[in-house]
Amino acid sequence: RTTLSSETDASGSHEDAASQFVQGPLQLDELSFPCVYNFRAVGRGDECVDGVLDDMEDALGAQIDDERVFVELHGGYALLEVAAHVQSADQVMAVYKAIRANPQVHFSHG
Repeated sequence: RTTLSSETDASGSHEDAASQFVQGPLQLDELSFPCVYNFRAVGRGDECVDGVLDDMEDALGAQIDDERVFVELHGGYALLEVAAHVQSADQVMAVYKAIRANPQVHFSHG
């Protein structure tokens, strides 16, 4: 997979590609579906990235565009941000269930 990486501008501000797609409230009951939802996960090493993306695609029943995937490596960990099209709050919860079932994921949130 090809993934986007983080960028730092001249002021040192961090801007990631995935956050450009998703704005608004993080409470599911405040969202209007369908929408694009920003998922985040932290896992052990870059080897977890493909597994997490596969888990997400299985839960969504659709492929995730590489342009909507951001990966940043920190030491032995990978931060993964994915802006994915979702149809309902139930689908968001199904994606989180799939992500959290992956033994390489240490933390996930939206």
